[in-house]
Amino acid sequence: MGGIIMKHFDVSGFGALNVDRLGSVDRVSVDGEATVSSETRSAGGSSANTIAALGRLGLRVSFIGAVGRDKEGNVLLDSFRKDTVDCSLITKKDGNSGTLLGVSDTNGHRALYIYPGVNSSLTFDNLPSPSEIQSTFVHLSSFVDTKQLDVQIRWVSLLPKHVSVTLAPGIIYARLGYKRLRPLLSRCRILFVTEKELKLLVRGM
Repeated sequence: MGGIIMKHFDVSGFGALNVDRLGSVDRVSVDGEATVSSETRSAGGSSANTIAALGRLGLRVSFIGAVGRDKEGNVLLDSFRKDTVDCSLITKKDGNSGTLLGVSDTNGHRALYIYPGVNSSLTFDNLPSPSEIQSTFVHLSSFVDTKQLDVQIRWVSLLPKHVSVTLAPGIIYARLGYKRLRPLLSRCRILFVTEKELKLLVRGM
């Protein structure tokens, strides 16, 4: 995607894009059945949620990622556009968009299941040229497949020094540990982690 005339953004997100299907149940069942009392569907993904919120606050924002040529892909793009997120750097691919299936109960327990879809086929060649990025910040979050982590590492290593990088690794990346994430962490200006994620991240250092 090199050669595109890049706009300037306050923040550009880079991570997985999923349609979140979240259900409410009386009890999260380990082995058995439970009745879903209600369900919501919304655009999701850690970095995507952050970028959408910043767009609603009036910042100039964009997103780098992939959606499928399907109904869910249109839902994701339409949701972004409503929040004034620039979608010109999102790649459309043949296949299904990412989906997250989740249930939660009144006791605070939850279970999440991720179908990555075309998130797992995003390649370096699908991305805008790092040297042309004009964003003040690039905010990263995880992919399920570590192939996309390697794509992020390579891409971030080529970003101009004036671009600040922030990272929300989540459980998926935190489990990989500090050594695996060091190329991103060494460039990271702000790290967003929970206490649990931090413990996983530093384990074995």
